[in-house]
Amino acid sequence: MAVVPGTSMEVLQANRTAVLARWVGLAATLLALLAARAVAPHRLMPLVILLGAAALLNTAAWLYLRASARAGLPKPAFHLTLLLHGQLLLDLVVLAVALQQSGGARGPILALCILYAGLLGFVLSRVAAGMLASLAVVALAAALAVSHVDGTLTALGEAAVLDGSGRYPWEHLGFGATFIFLAVAAGGRLRKELERGQEGWRQRALELAVLHQVVEADSAAPDVDAWIGRITQILASTLYPEDVGFLFLDEGERVVRPHPSYHGLGPNPHALAIPLGTGITGTVAREGQPLLVPDVRQDPRYLKVLAHVAAELCVPVRVEGRVRGVLNVETRRSGVLTQEDVHLMATVADHVGAVLARERVLAAERAARRKAESLERVAAVLNSTLELDELLSRVLEHLSRLVPSVSTSVQVLEGDRLRIVAGRGFEQMDQVLGMSFPLEGDNPNRMVIGQGRPLIVPDARASFAAFRTKPHDHIRSWLGVPLVSRGKVIGMIALDRSEVNAFSSEESETALAFANHVAIALENAGRYQATLHQAMTDELTGLYNRRYFRQELEREVVRSRRYQHLVSLLMVDLDDFKRYNDRYGHPAGDQLLKELAGLIRRVVRQTDTAVRYGGEEFAVILPETDAAWALGLAERLRQAIAAHRFVVEGVGPLGQVTASLGVATFPRHARSARALLQAADEALLQAKQGKDRVLLYGSGEARAPVPGESPSDPQAAR
Repeated sequence: MAVVPGTSMEVLQANRTAVLARWVGLAATLLALLAARAVAPHRLMPLVILLGAAALLNTAAWLYLRASARAGLPKPAFHLTLLLHGQLLLDLVVLAVALQQSGGARGPILALCILYAGLLGFVLSRVAAGMLASLAVVALAAALAVSHVDGTLTALGEAAVLDGSGRYPWEHLGFGATFIFLAVAAGGRLRKELERGQEGWRQRALELAVLHQVVEADSAAPDVDAWIGRITQILASTLYPEDVGFLFLDEGERVVRPHPSYHGLGPNPHALAIPLGTGITGTVAREGQPLLVPDVRQDPRYLKVLAHVAAELCVPVRVEGRVRGVLNVETRRSGVLTQEDVHLMATVADHVGAVLARERVLAAERAARRKAESLERVAAVLNSTLELDELLSRVLEHLSRLVPSVSTSVQVLEGDRLRIVAGRGFEQMDQVLGMSFPLEGDNPNRMVIGQGRPLIVPDARASFAAFRTKPHDHIRSWLGVPLVSRGKVIGMIALDRSEVNAFSSEESETALAFANHVAIALENAGRYQATLHQAMTDELTGLYNRRYFRQELEREVVRSRRYQHLVSLLMVDLDDFKRYNDRYGHPAGDQLLKELAGLIRRVVRQTDTAVRYGGEEFAVILPETDAAWALGLAERLRQAIAAHRFVVEGVGPLGQVTASLGVATFPRHARSARALLQAADEALLQAKQGKDRVLLYGSGEARAPVPGESPSDPQAAR
């Protein structure tokens, strides 16, 4: 398991504990000697001196450790090792003297010497323990040898057991040496097992601490990218300081790319792209199984990105059961990564996948909520107007925010054809607006209208020839959504983008939800327009009526005054119409008026407004038209009426029908809409005196209108 070494404070604490343990050991030695009464009082002084020296050395070590802890010395391990070895060596001398003074192999100190040898094996390294164990055997031999020549020990009587020659048996020496070496070996084995267990607990604690930090990072990060960066930082600062990070799958290009927070790849890790199935990371991303490579030099799948890598570990990151990325670890030493690392990294990867899945759900909920709120606002905005042009303008504006596109068109169904009534983003908009084309043929519109559901064309040019010519040649991806109202398709909306495969299913759903609101708004606007048209048109002729005429004339005069334009007005009246009614009847007269209305439509321009003012009298508003042009148009209309042969069903040809026309121009002949109407009416009255002629206001005997005077009623004047 790759871990960060222990801190200097941990080393200090461990050695401080060892110093305190030796103090206790030395005190126990002295108390044992006194309690056993194994040493004569006059022989106790050398042992006390040695114990005092050991105590001084221990005190010096304790003070040094304390000062080091306060000063925060970076590397006290070397000095502590010297102190430790020196203390243990002095302790051995003390024990050897105590053994010699207490009666040798059968004395009470021999057991303490063996136990202390075990302590050596537990505390020191293998080499140091072996050296000091050898010194212990030498000390034991010296103690026994001294006891052989020192007759004073025989006075101790029961404290020592001599053979018949007055010497210690050599088997005691062998048994003592064997016990010492066995104690050293047992202590060393115990230390190794305890260290292994301690390392395991320590590693478990580190893993739990890392996982705890990973979980805490989830709640502290402002977004997913910052959270992934925080997890990478945690792993790099605690377990894998060399090379660690996440790589995520780019499904469009079938590669895995390092996250910008990847530690160890340099300042721009996202520039690296590893194809699926290539290298360790690409293999794990494709197969979805963890992979531990203790030595990358022995694995042909390894893709060399960094020169210093010796071992690699890679685990998959699954989101909702699918591999969306990998967590990768690389080290400079081979063999340091273990199955424990695999387990830990798999746990971290699973947590990351769970959080990413949760974030996807939350993001989808937030997006759905925002979409619903946006659609509610859009519905309110669309339903706030019944003017068709204003409605279509709002449709294009709000749709561009919900589903951006390079160009958009709104198309209404008229029989078996579609007509574009609104659009944006086309280079030549005037060529697009009003364009009408049949549903049959090579176009995706037919499929949208016929199936009544959205259609995405990922590559429009490759699928339909219509997208290879102007004005549609800029379109690469196409999305069409139907406009459905009351279960009936009334048209569609087409959205275009200049990249291949640019529309998603989520955008299609959003556009369809928007189109449903648009269809309702268009139907409401259509009904309103139909009602308005009915209220503003003459039922008999289909021309606008007098109510609309007054409003439109007022608007044109205001517009003319603002932009310094001219506006002219024609007043048209059939000559002797009462005689036709009396002779052929009112149905024949109505048919004559309908045929005359059609003739007026054909003569005037599309920008002009033809009105049935009342009875047999008509009016034509001519925007941006001077008096001379208006006179010319009036004359062409008079000639067309005179030349036309009106035929009444059941009666036959009526003979020649003529009309008189009066012309006036704003601001030349009037300063207001009412005055302009009065001036044109005065010119008409003058023209009717001769019949079948055109008269401009101000010529002949026509009088100028009096300010404030209402125009005369044409019906009363006839």
